[in-house]
Amino acid sequence: MLDRILIGSSAEPTDPNFRNVTLLLHGDGSNGAQNNTFLDSSTNNFTITRNGNTTQGSFTPYGSNWSNYFNGGTDRLQVPVTSNMYLGTTYTIEAWAYYASSSYGARPIFSQMEAFQGGFAGLTLTLNTSGNLVAEYRPVTSGTVTTITGPTVVPNTWFHIALVSNSSSARLYINGTQVGSTATFGDFPSAKTNTVAVGSWGSGWNDTGIPAAAWIGYISNMRVVKGVAVYTSNFTPSTTPLTAISGTVLLTCQSNRFIDNSSVNNTLTPNGSPRVTNFAPFAPTSAYSTSANGGSAYFDGSGDYLTIPDGTWSELSTGSFTIEMWAYPNALGGYQTLISKRGAIWEVGFDPSNKLYWYNGTVYATTAAVTNGQWVHVAATWDGTNLRLFINGVLDTTVSGANAGTSSGITYIGAFSNQQFNGYISNLRVIKGTAVYTANFTPPSSPVTAITNTQLLTNATNGAIFDNSMKNDLETVGNAQISTSVKKFGTGSMAFDGSGDYLHFEYPVAYFAPTSWTMETFVYFNNLSSDTGLFGYSDMFFIRITSSAIRIEYRHTPSSPAWAVNNTSYTLSTGTWYHFAIVVNNGSMRVYIDGTAIGTATTGIGSGAKGGAGPNKLIVGATDQYTFDSVDSFLNGYMDEVRITSGVARYTSNFTPPTAAFPNK
Repeated sequence: MLDRILIGSSAEPTDPNFRNVTLLLHGDGSNGAQNNTFLDSSTNNFTITRNGNTTQGSFTPYGSNWSNYFNGGTDRLQVPVTSNMYLGTTYTIEAWAYYASSSYGARPIFSQMEAFQGGFAGLTLTLNTSGNLVAEYRPVTSGTVTTITGPTVVPNTWFHIALVSNSSSARLYINGTQVGSTATFGDFPSAKTNTVAVGSWGSGWNDTGIPAAAWIGYISNMRVVKGVAVYTSNFTPSTTPLTAISGTVLLTCQSNRFIDNSSVNNTLTPNGSPRVTNFAPFAPTSAYSTSANGGSAYFDGSGDYLTIPDGTWSELSTGSFTIEMWAYPNALGGYQTLISKRGAIWEVGFDPSNKLYWYNGTVYATTAAVTNGQWVHVAATWDGTNLRLFINGVLDTTVSGANAGTSSGITYIGAFSNQQFNGYISNLRVIKGTAVYTANFTPPSSPVTAITNTQLLTNATNGAIFDNSMKNDLETVGNAQISTSVKKFGTGSMAFDGSGDYLHFEYPVAYFAPTSWTMETFVYFNNLSSDTGLFGYSDMFFIRITSSAIRIEYRHTPSSPAWAVNNTSYTLSTGTWYHFAIVVNNGSMRVYIDGTAIGTATTGIGSGAKGGAGPNKLIVGATDQYTFDSVDSFLNGYMDEVRITSGVARYTSNFTPPTAAFPNK
């Protein structure tokens, strides 16, 4: 298929708020196309059969803009205690952070703490209970606690924070500008084992005065530089990901997995449920393309899988082979199959201990386990003598004589029987005749291709309605599809027939900022004789048009619906395009049609958590408001240019609607 590069020229318009875009759908593509057809990109070109509601999209392991999400509970990245983290009196600690809550608490971005004399000692960069960003030093002997107090954090906004100590003279910078006064921060004796953590307080210390709570939101590009005061005066923060400069002893929250990119290569331990996301403080340098970014298949763990026909291609009992892929597990537990030809007795997946396993009648598992919420590259190879299992390019297990069995049978991806995988799979490749990896290697940083002997390659790049922000894999439910006959911009729009059609995706990270956001689209109605839904979000928010009103509702529990906006005077017509925009600005909502405000609300907006159980979800082309966790009020018409911007109120007064497709970067 043609590579999906949208616009893509140097003259392409850019969006200054693109880093905050969490969904962008153009609806361009082939007439009638959905997200339900999966392709084999090997020369075999096998027919792949979709089962359940397996879908595909643009959330992939490739790219350079990443962050880690912390949910405010027990989430943290634990850093091992070594001499590298005894920072002395000259150091720089910096990161980008995004606070995704309107309530404050003692929530660290970085902490280096230890139990001492009934209290605790060390260093923190944290948010205090008043909402201020604070750098604090507590000596290990009795003495004065030294604090530098910065400004009140602005929720739902990326900011850069840096603590720089130059021979004990410490300065705190927010967005490159020094805040508070220069203070004296002391040293930590090397005999002490200060616990280091990103996103929370570390383990191993105890202080009843401060709750063990995590950051709420995102942290990106956390860097600790030992022996160097990187900034000695006001500066402009980097607009690209940070690098491991001289003296760097920690560089994390900037990759597709929990990894330290410094030369120290600390082994990071995720606690709680932090998640790797590609919601980051940096704008992309290019638009999404399948050749550069690839795609992924999403399996919800409940009846989703793909099958490939039987054939000699999958008989791996003789010669050499390689099976590899990227996987992003959402909910490990029990056996979860990634790929299986159980009839021929070979299988790769995760076991109940979250370890990668190979099955050939006997289970062989790695010593290392994987964790939820990050991309992990897995590979199983056979060179004719030895089976090797790799995790992120590191050889973990070698087994002699553990080759595949033989017999006929179809091949399964994402499940076998009740061993169902919950998460994403990208770039699954099966090679027969070559053991590509026999020693440690660097995992692919761009989509793999069909090299010699490739028998199967599922790139999952055939989704018609895909997210140009590269954060979501959408399911096209019913007959939701591309239409090239009716469109506002580009080559097509998203068509819904009013009878069970909608777009849907689930994700474990809340990409909606609670107090400020913008949701907008162009809509063309074919029929308005019955209730018509446009959006539904996590059983908490929806927009619906009835015969008598345009209604936007916030709901905090199933039994407590509350109309935020209920306009009974605006008249809509069929057969014409309208621009809808729902804007929340610091808790105040305003609804616009064609750039003119038709209603406002100021009470209770954004203050509640999502109402339903399970992951966050968004519905496009319908709502989920009558029966909790079900879908209704289906749109009969078309939508073009769907965009959600988290943390930004794009429109604060009447405006002229966009006159071109939304930018892709």
